[in-house]
Amino acid sequence: MGVSPPRRLLLKAHEASAKGVLAVVAERQVMLMLGTKARIVAPLAVVSLEDLVPSTHFSRHLDHVLDLSGVRDLVKETYAHGGRPSSDPEVFFQLQLVMLFEHIRSERRLLRLVADRLSVRWYLGYHLDEPLPDACAGYFGYPF
Repeated sequence: MGVSPPRRLLLKAHEASAKGVLAVVAERQVMLMLGTKARIVAPLAVVSLEDLVPSTHFSRHLDHVLDLSGVRDLVKETYAHGGRPSSDPEVFFQLQLVMLFEHIRSERRLLRLVADRLSVRWYLGYHLDEPLPDACAGYFGYPF
């Protein structure tokens, strides 16, 4: 079973573009616009989230305007004295604000957003190499 003529021309053009040459299509030379991006996996350079999040970003404004440092004092009596350490209550409230502003209702979706957005990581105080809270270990508990 053969390849249809339009498909044959497309395959011929793709092979020619992969070689970086002009393709001959219908007896004419045509410069192909189909580019190729090689995926190169390299180690991360030393970067800081401070450099990557713009100074005008909403997360920076929210961090500047809203002080959540008093949250620990408000909730410390509700925490047990023993057991596994909890996540930071300030981070918990920051995550609640992210859920509100991003219209998110799922913890898993929220944590996917945190993993993807550098600005939210910056707002929560998590570095690129720091593990994020795990939704499976209870409400934003630490992974085992």
